[in-house]
Amino acid sequence: MEINIYVANLGKYNEGELVGDWISLPATQDELNELFVKIKLGYFDEDGEYQHGFTEFDPQYGHDFFYEEFAIHDYEAPFKINEYDSIDKLNEYAEALVNADIDEDVFEAICDCTSTMEEALEVISNEDYRIWDECNDMSDVAYYYYEETGLMTEIPSAIQNYIDWDAVGRDMEIEGNYARAGHKVYVEVFR
Repeated sequence: MEINIYVANLGKYNEGELVGDWISLPATQDELNELFVKIKLGYFDEDGEYQHGFTEFDPQYGHDFFYEEFAIHDYEAPFKINEYDSIDKLNEYAEALVNADIDEDVFEAICDCTSTMEEALEVISNEDYRIWDECNDMSDVAYYYYEETGLMTEIPSAIQNYIDWDAVGRDMEIEGNYARAGHKVYVEVFR
């Protein structure tokens, strides 16, 4: 599962110039430093150490401009990324996703059922979810849920044929613990 972000030099952007580049996460600190140097947010000193912040002389205005701030102006990820999210935190998420080895559609469904990325990663690491295969819709999920949990045996057989599985499935989905994860696949998140 890839996470790519476009990091822009915010000072240059505010001056009307787009200076930025894409980077794939997870990235090493050296890769991040090289990106910052490339988009004029830092430099390598004479000892080869990275220094954040970049001063540039602008002859039009006759003085130096200092650049150190950045923003994420675009992204490719299975979850929402905001303009000022921490790159270090996004890098941690990307590393956790690489280690999780989970299908992207399943991950997106888990994100739909959770409120934060930390919560989604916790659900994955604790395996607090279940995948329902071969389900056309939530009525199938509801029926199989009742069948597999043994709840169906508590319902008298004379009325089992009258149960509105569409309504039961809709109610289960409204609870927010279920999300579609692809063709005929649903994910249930345990909370």
